[in-house]
Amino acid sequence: MGGDRLRFRIIDTGIGIPKDKQNRLFQRFSQVDGSIQRDFGGTGLGLAICRHLVELMGGESGVSSVDGGGSTFWFTAIVEQSNQENVSTDKYDEQQQPTASRKPAANLLILVAEDNHINQKVVRRLLDPLDCRVDMVENGLDAIAAVTRTPYDLVLMDVPMPKMDGPTATAKIRSLPDPVGAIPVIALT
Repeated sequence: MGGDRLRFRIIDTGIGIPKDKQNRLFQRFSQVDGSIQRDFGGTGLGLAICRHLVELMGGESGVSSVDGGGSTFWFTAIVEQSNQENVSTDKYDEQQQPTASRKPAANLLILVAEDNHINQKVVRRLLDPLDCRVDMVENGLDAIAAVTRTPYDLVLMDVPMPKMDGPTATAKIRSLPDPVGAIPVIALT
């Protein structure tokens, strides 16, 4: 495979990772802290997916960390220089999308179940350009109560949350009669 090898580093000054647990980081569904209600969340898929994508690009990935002193995650990728003549200029053709299934974003009602206030702000910022209505709740119990009161089009559900986690709340929503039980729920973690 030809091209240039680029190396990227992501440095954080967080809690660090003990040396004896670093080998688990890139395994699917494995984390340093495996409890569902933990201080530092995640599903245990992120780094496994990243490693797979990096390997598909002919690269490698890894971590160096000091327990209590932050971590440096890195990956390499082989990229080929682009010749402008080879770049596709095809535009997204909105007419190819079936109009019956499209709903203007400004009319969407979205519920976000997320206990972290910073993450709430990030999600709201990401959804702001859609000009849709966004309601926030902080746990699974409140999410269930909200969907029974309001006809949401979509629920973005965090996984680890206090009082009731996302998977439990989603199962309870699915057990409700339609249309509430059929609301699309997307994991947000």
